[in-house]
Amino acid sequence: MTSAKLALSLFLTCSLGSLALTVEANPAAQTRQPSGAETNRLKVDLDTTGIAKTTKVEIVKKTPFEPGDEIIQLNGEPMHVRIIFDGKKIDDHDNNNYNRPHLLIYPLSQYAALYPADRKVIFNKRISDLKKMIATKSDKGIDSLPIMPDSDAHEVFHQQEKYLKFNQGNGVAFISVYSNGDPAMNEGDFFYTFQGLTADGKHYVSFFWPVKATGMPANSTEANAEKYVHKLARSKFTPSLDAIDKMVSSMSIK
Repeated sequence: MTSAKLALSLFLTCSLGSLALTVEANPAAQTRQPSGAETNRLKVDLDTTGIAKTTKVEIVKKTPFEPGDEIIQLNGEPMHVRIIFDGKKIDDHDNNNYNRPHLLIYPLSQYAALYPADRKVIFNKRISDLKKMIATKSDKGIDSLPIMPDSDAHEVFHQQEKYLKFNQGNGVAFISVYSNGDPAMNEGDFFYTFQGLTADGKHYVSFFWPVKATGMPANSTEANAEKYVHKLARSKFTPSLDAIDKMVSSMSIK
């Protein structure tokens, strides 16, 4: 078993909405620790201008995989960085946090290491689907777009896909809605998400922000809601998808 010491430095300028984060993790075995052990460092820069006024950085502890959970096949998470915005708290016991604004940065190899062989196949397929989408800039043949962490709800539909670059990585942004049933939909039911990978393959990036499909008729059917979201200009969402895209593209992870 290993433990980790974390040193965290946060520099925030609220007036500009700029964020610079440095995280240092020093893995140390509880039994024998070789001298001069390697230090893993993570630096995150993010410009939140026009989107968020405040940020809070958290180090989220590892949640072990529970093999008895058949609803959330890829349950569990490795220790990771979480950034929340404007005081919107995240419930660690809620698997439906997609509609709350936050950014997650996962160590990819540690994420994969959580799972036994059968679940690792599912995890690897999700990562390969994302890589394929990024490489081809297409979701052809992929019914449900990859999102991590996993949810106990299912994707109803996705729209407005846009492939974005950030410093040291790439990914795809899209609008989606998740549900456990087939409910009528309203303009505030949607979320923007960006799912990406750093160029070195070391980190998985998962970003969420609630959005409104402004003006969508109340209690729309799934088919009508999807048509509306498909046709709505990116600037007409609240907040503007273009503004969120700009924030995502400003991200630097190294």
